[in-house]
Amino acid sequence: MDAHIFIFGEVGGFGVDEADILRDIAQAKKDKAETIIVQISSFGGYVYSGKAIYNALKTSGIPVRVEIIGQAFSIASYIAMAGDEILIAEKGEVMIHPAWTMTEGNAEQLREQADELEKMSNEIFAVYLERGADEEIIRPYFDEERIMTAQEAIDAGLATGLLEPMKAVAKFNHNNNNNQKSKMDNPNVIDKVLAKLNKLMKHTIKNASITAESGDVLYFEGDVIEVGTSVYSDETLETPIADGDYVEGDSTYSVAEGVVTEIVVAEEEEEEEAPSEEIVALQATIDEQAATIAELTATMESERNEQAEIQKELNAIKKTLVAEKIKFQKNRKSSGGIEFESVADKMKRLQAENSKKYKG
Repeated sequence: MDAHIFIFGEVGGFGVDEADILRDIAQAKKDKAETIIVQISSFGGYVYSGKAIYNALKTSGIPVRVEIIGQAFSIASYIAMAGDEILIAEKGEVMIHPAWTMTEGNAEQLREQADELEKMSNEIFAVYLERGADEEIIRPYFDEERIMTAQEAIDAGLATGLLEPMKAVAKFNHNNNNNQKSKMDNPNVIDKVLAKLNKLMKHTIKNASITAESGDVLYFEGDVIEVGTSVYSDETLETPIADGDYVEGDSTYSVAEGVVTEIVVAEEEEEEEAPSEEIVALQATIDEQAATIAELTATMESERNEQAEIQKELNAIKKTLVAEKIKFQKNRKSSGGIEFESVADKMKRLQAENSKKYKG
């Protein structure tokens, strides 16, 4: 009996999980599988996940046959090197390249990262050589990240041969036709075949799903459920789920004839928090100070108005006094009287008289 492992899509991350591969290998050992058949169609992924899968296959103790049925790019080609036999489909492809990453940091940190990448690239390249690849042939492909065809991969030593298509053969035994029944007529044999198929499907089918509040699980293909998505009640996507509304979180999915017809997302209601006593007291203080400021502003405005009126009256009085002074001087002068003398004028006059009196 052979065990089957499938490396489809991204390696690591949200794709092929190395933990699942380890469980598959453990099951193969438990089942005493004669061969582990690893089928690959992957554009690569995370280096450390790929190395874990490679090491698990190499140390499984079971012969490994790798079948590249699509692409074995990047770390997926590294995993392929774990095969004792590496077969590639006629239209299959292989791509090898140095490790790369995205990072940030200061100059010293970037230099350290570059050293780590170079070390990792050398380790990856060494695995290709250990598998029997021709260094002179694969070096340009590795450095330039060029894609190899199936024949180029074989010529470079990265594959051992082409994957031959399976041929269906029908044979009718005339001699035993009347005396023996086909093994497939035996219900026990059919049950065993179905059991193996179901087991294989459990390992290979990983469709997305959501679980409604009612406990119903809605299975669907892809990563996103949207209007128009077909939904099923089983992981094998065979039985459409019953019509109705299914609530999951704040979303309600309406299903009719096995297809999502409407998705309603409930709006979140924002609850207003009651202000604390401290905030209420602070607001009261602010309101009180605001009222005081308004009162003071009104008082200052009133005082400014009063000062303006007083200044206006003083200007009027000054103007009247000046006019009276001029009038008085004219009257005194015309009548031969003493001219009005200010204090300043009087001081100047007395100073002049004293100068004359005490001069010499």
